[in-house]
Amino acid sequence: MVLIPAFALLGWHELLVFAVVVLSVLGAALILPTPCSSITAALSVDALHVVQGHDVGIQMILHTPVSVMLPSAMVLHIDGTPHHIPVPPLHAGQEHRIDLSLNAPPRSRIAIESLSIQQTGPFALTCHEQRLCTGPTVHIHPRTVCLPYSLTGRFQDLDGDDLPGIADDGISFQGLRPYVPGDDMRGVHWLSTAKTGVPMIRQYDRTRCSTTRLCFDSNASDYSDREEFELAVSVVASIGAHCLNRHDRLYVDAVSGRIGIQRVADLLDLCSGFTPQTNRTAQPCDTASPPQHGISMYCHVIGSRHDAHTLRSQIKGRYPQATRIVIVASADAEPSIAPHADETILTVGSLDQLAQLWKAVSRYGRMA
Repeated sequence: MVLIPAFALLGWHELLVFAVVVLSVLGAALILPTPCSSITAALSVDALHVVQGHDVGIQMILHTPVSVMLPSAMVLHIDGTPHHIPVPPLHAGQEHRIDLSLNAPPRSRIAIESLSIQQTGPFALTCHEQRLCTGPTVHIHPRTVCLPYSLTGRFQDLDGDDLPGIADDGISFQGLRPYVPGDDMRGVHWLSTAKTGVPMIRQYDRTRCSTTRLCFDSNASDYSDREEFELAVSVVASIGAHCLNRHDRLYVDAVSGRIGIQRVADLLDLCSGFTPQTNRTAQPCDTASPPQHGISMYCHVIGSRHDAHTLRSQIKGRYPQATRIVIVASADAEPSIAPHADETILTVGSLDQLAQLWKAVSRYGRMA
């Protein structure tokens, strides 16, 4: 803009020509990238819930009703980090699809925040970016193991809600069925067996019979490293899934407070967001509150740096009627069971050890 007054003062036609060229270039840079405002896009993923170690497929489809010949790029924002993907020139009505494979990190939540298109103007003097659509959050679930069912029966809640189906134990007799290998011999109805000559097993109406409270210690200072913290999360997920598969009531004490969970998928989504906490006051497992009744099993998962014996004495008076179990996640430690008068302390060195420890304690009749 200074060149035009200079031309008026000096009368140099070169200044006028140069000013016209500069203004033309700036005008083209401002006008030409505007077609991106008519571009639309769709963003999707092949799975919203995956187990750690699996990749996540991301599909992006770009559609433009007008030709886009300027250099363009799609910008995919994942967890606050932009990822630039070049886009070739597009003709009017053409679709452009891009498939990406995201190497999912171990147990986490991946926020696929938005998809934008970025266009660079002539001579790279301007850059326009327009948000096209938003994306979902992908939950990377922790690894879990299947736990064996109790061999000693379980606590029956007379006020429980009726559930459809039948079970091999309960309080409401439903009928008999023939014995199949693997059935508990304590369920044999010997009178009917003697009359028919075929072993018969008692059947009961299924009821919601247990209430389990699962507390997870998320304080970073209670774990020796991140591997140990991840082991504890997998223990929580495995025990919680076991209780839900038994149709138990389940309450999980997390950083956000006590949460009632009814589906395994919701439990795993919750566990995918657990992170080590540095603020101890945020820990929801308050062991100093008054005694609580109606809890049939209480499990508390801690790290190797947490004093398990002190915790055992704290929870003893709070859950007087519950089966109380403290699980210590200690990476690479030898598995062990420390039975006490009212509580049991399990030490788990790897997730694969949990099933054997659970089965062993069940045989002693110390666990539901």
